[in-house]
Amino acid sequence: MAYQSTNPADDQTIQSFAKISETDLKSKMAAAAACAQIWENNTYPERAVIVAQAAAVIREQVDPFAKIMTLEMEKRITEAKGEVESNPQIPTYFVNNAERFLAPVELNPTSAKRIWRAARLASSLASNRGTSLIIS
Repeated sequence: MAYQSTNPADDQTIQSFAKISETDLKSKMAAAAACAQIWENNTYPERAVIVAQAAAVIREQVDPFAKIMTLEMEKRITEAKGEVESNPQIPTYFVNNAERFLAPVELNPTSAKRIWRAARLASSLASNRGTSLIIS
């Protein structure tokens, strides 16, 4: 059975997506893993450029994205537009501040000297391994 996007207000099918084969799925997952590795090896300034480009696409396509949200999620169009307009701000903020957020921070505990650094901040900055805290 194909995946279907439906309008919850009237249960009408908006679009259908064909089921892919196991081989195609494995191929797409391998491609995604390769992209994640490339992303992880990019510098923060390189990531900032990519995130800025993605944010620009979203800002240029507010109306089409808002229409989809209205159809599929029953959001009012003004609410959907507001949500689409605000979405690029979050990853842009994190990627523009990644070096500062991920810089080692010296803590001054009374019992021992510890250095805290976040190895992973968020999926928009890191690989699919998520966020981890390293105490050394």
